[in-house]
Parts: sequence; structure tokens; C-alpha cells
Amino acid sequence: MNYLLSYPLRLGLLLLAPAIYAAAPCPNWQPQQAAENIQQLRQRLQALDASYQQQQSLISDELYDQLLATEQRWSQCFPSIAAKPITTTAATPQLATTRHSFPQAGLTKLKEPQLKQWLQGKTDLWVQPKVDGVAVSLHYHNGQLVQILSRGDGTFGSSWLHHQQQLVAIPKQLTQALSITVQGELYWRVDNFIQAKQKNSQARHQVAALLNRAQLSPEQGQQIGLFVWEWPDGPETIEQRYAQLAALGFVIDPSLTQPVKDWPQIANWRQHWYHSPLPFASDGIVLKQSQRQVITNGSYPPLWAVAWKYPYQRALATVQGIQFNIGRTGKITPIVLLEPTELDGKTIRRVSVSSLKKLQALQLAKDAQVALQLSGHSIPQITEVIWQAAQAEPVSLPNPKDYHRLSCWTDNPQCRTQLLSRLEWTKKSPGFALHGLGKASWLQLLNSQTIQHWSDWLTLSPEQIKQAGFSAKQAEQLYQALQPPLQASASAWLTALSAPHATQLPKTLSWQQLANNTPNDWEALLFSPKKAQQLAEFIQHPDIQLIFQRLAQRKIATN
Repeated sequence: MNYLLSYPLRLGLLLLAPAIYAAAPCPNWQPQQAAENIQQLRQRLQALDASYQQQQSLISDELYDQLLATEQRWSQCFPSIAAKPITTTAATPQLATTRHSFPQAGLTKLKEPQLKQWLQGKTDLWVQPKVDGVAVSLHYHNGQLVQILSRGDGTFGSSWLHHQQQLVAIPKQLTQALSITVQGELYWRVDNFIQAKQKNSQARHQVAALLNRAQLSPEQGQQIGLFVWEWPDGPETIEQRYAQLAALGFVIDPSLTQPVKDWPQIANWRQHWYHSPLPFASDGIVLKQSQRQVITNGSYPPLWAVAWKYPYQRALATVQGIQFNIGRTGKITPIVLLEPTELDGKTIRRVSVSSLKKLQALQLAKDAQVALQLSGHSIPQITEVIWQAAQAEPVSLPNPKDYHRLSCWTDNPQCRTQLLSRLEWTKKSPGFALHGLGKASWLQLLNSQTIQHWSDWLTLSPEQIKQAGFSAKQAEQLYQALQPPLQASASAWLTALSAPHATQLPKTLSWQQLANNTPNDWEALLFSPKKAQQLAEFIQHPDIQLIFQRLAQRKIATN
């Protein structure tokens, strides 16, 4: 990928590329909204291009690629809108350009199902690592290097010939007086680079930023290598092309170009290079046919070669909405709902944000493009917001003061998640032994209004459970599962109710103590006036008193 090109030129290439993201849904936008969002995304890309030209890396290479692919998908969803010119928001340096002898279009990137379809009917295939560098065209006349061109928009590129003395990886004089064009990748040399172990490589950006300078130092030039991947006006087969290129003076590593006959071989080479040390950063593999039909005009992606990228280490995801989970003690956890996004072999649909404060700092809104990465425990996290929608509606946040240990004992839309968390905790609470009901069963009881208060399950009969939509057998099983807590200890009940400091109380706490203890009595057990007061206030709360009254009535009825 070459960042050193103007966005409007690159856009023309993208709109001609095949629809490789067809599986992703189109945004549900009205025309005006689509126009504003596409325009704003293009302006964001334009600003990123300008920053690269100023040797600044605002986002990682792979996030940039995904943002570019998002623009392509939206343009395919709204073709009439996408055809309108971009409104320039900042001056972009205009670079002198030269026409390529052979267009240098980017490869189509396919996923596994699409790649298997592309393979059908194709023979004489070869595979290579996809070098994560900067594409280049080298032109020789009578064996002499006469031009080094960036990819640019695929048709026109910028000259880097002024760096020829420092770029020692590029032969200046061929061993034969031939006039040829060679295409390849300029990359940053690294020792034993293992892609599977790397995080957010900036190798491509390093090369792009250096090549945009007026001059390179000899040390910088030494760090830039060349990987030749095409000789468009060369011999008919790939074996002949690489053999002759080596004879002409190019450094060709034959181990990095391998013949493949079937899918298992392709997958094996991909895994091999993903986990093996290489002298450059690599973001996937390239599959190509040995023989190809070379074009001399246009900027269409080649039909004889495609790329299969490695799993992203950081993925771009679209925000679909935000929910708020209220825990049993009132802690609010924002949950960001995402368009299904693949990251390191996992499909991410939702991400927890640790707090309301962090959510406010991110300023998330629907349709925002966010960067995801996996933590050390493979938990997805949002690291930054890459793009916001043009008309982003602010998220309505719950008030933290409304949720605490004593809130939400009765079901209503604002309290459903906290009440459900309280009910689910009965399965996990030590010594409570209410193990027969999971989240689905509690939801069914709540949705049928069979229970509305936390304590309502204490008085349920098998018939009432059956009326909630359970079979007779299920109703009897659930009824039996509700019985063990009747025999649980007073301390176990306080823990199940999430009473403050309940785990610090002796397990021998009696029901009589629970009913009669004063704050001074609790202080003697907890060794703290503050803790004693908090526990006493919890126990005296009307909802807690109702629970204990119903429990006492149930015990009397059972006995």
C-alpha cells in the first residue's frame, strides 16, 4: 500500500475493484446521511494521507487498510453518492507524477470461502509471502536504471529516482542491456520477523515516510530491501521470469516463491510463513498463476493474482449501539454492540467498556469506527475511535446514583438487568444452593410476570411455574430446585442478597441474631462502626424486610 498519493486518484481505483466485502451489510442510511458519512470518511482518509506525507503515523497500517476497505464498501452500497467528488478540507501536497508503463493496481483481498471459489479451474499456481512494504516500479533502458516510481494511483506514480544511490537493494545496472519494467515491494529490513508474534508493525510506514524525504542517509538506504514480485514484460512462466531476474542482478530468494497444487498446500504455506522468521513484515500471502494476461492501460486489480491476509491484530469495527448492564450491587458496565467483526480467529459482536467514565472519554456513537484488540486474556477491548459519523447522536447515560446495593428489587425496564443479575447470583452465591435456574429460566419467569419482585420465587407453586410456559416436568424440576435455599443459613442468605460485608460475618450467624442485632451488635462482629451501620441499614430496608418476611412465612408453611 502506498500512502503517498492523493485520495481522489486512489478512490477511482477502489470503485473499480470487485466487491470483496459482500458479506458485510450495507448501512441503513437515508441518502443525505449516507452522503455526509461517506464525505466525512473520505476527508478522514485524506487527512491520514496528508499526515503520512508529513511522516506522522496517526493510525497503524492495518487499521488504515480496513478504513479504506470500509470506504470502498460504503461506496458500493451507495454508488450514486460515492461518484460525487470529495470536498477538500486541507491542502494536500501535489507531487509530480509519471505514467507507469504497466499499471500497478493493488491485489484483491479474499477470505477463505472466496479464495476457494477463485481457485476453481486454475492451474500452475504459486504462492509467496505478501510483503508489507511500499509498491514500486523500476524502469530500465538498455540495462540502465532510469526510473523508480511509486504505485501512486496505479496509472501515475511519483519518482523516487533521486534516492537511487542510497537504495542499494535496487540494481543500477543490469548484466544485460535490456529495456524492462520490474515491479516489487520496498520493505524495511528486520531480523527474524515473525508476524504471528508482532503487534502493530509500522514497517510500511517507515519506508513510506523515508521515501518521501528529499534525501536518505546511507544507513537508511541500507535498511530498505527489495522484493520483486512481477516482471510484466518478461518471460511467459514464473520460473523463467525469476531465473532471468536473478541472472540480471536482482536478489531472488527461491524459498519465498513456492508451487502449490491444492488447498491444503496453500493453507500450510500461509501458516508456515505466518509463524516463521522472515526478513520483512508480512501481512498475508499472494496466490498467482504462472502465466498471466498483462494489461498496459487502466488500473484494474489483476485477475491472475489475489491476496489472503493474515488475521488482523487490530480490527476495525462498526458500533451498532450501546447497552448498559447493571450488576447486582449497582455497578454499571457499558456494553458496546458491534457489527460482527473477525479478530484473531474470533467473531466479536460486543465489547465491555469498564466504566461510564471511559465510555464518555471515547465519545462513542452509532456507526462509529473503532479499533479492537485482544488483551492478554484474549478479551476484546476498544483502544480508540478511528472515525465518528457526521451526525453522531450522543448516548443517553444512566445515572449512577439510581443504582446501588438497595436498588431494583422489583422488575421494570430500568431495573431488569440489575434484578436479573441479582437472581442469577443465587446460583453462584456460596451456601445458597439455588442451582437449578439459569438466566433463560429467570427471564421466562420475568417476561411472563410470574415473578416481579426478587422474593416472588419463594411462594411459587409447580402450577404457577407451569403457567409461565414450562412443561409439567420442567415445572416440577424447577420447583424442587427452589427448595434448598429454605434451609440455607442466615449468613448464606445475606451473601445471596449481596449485603455489604456479608462474607466477613461468622457462618454460625443465627436467624435470631439477624432479626434482633443492633448496630452495636454488628459492630462487635465486624470491628467497624461504619461497616456495622451499612449492614444495619441494608437489613432494615423495606425490600429486604419483605424478603425475610416471605422466607419466614414459607418456612412456617413448610413445617
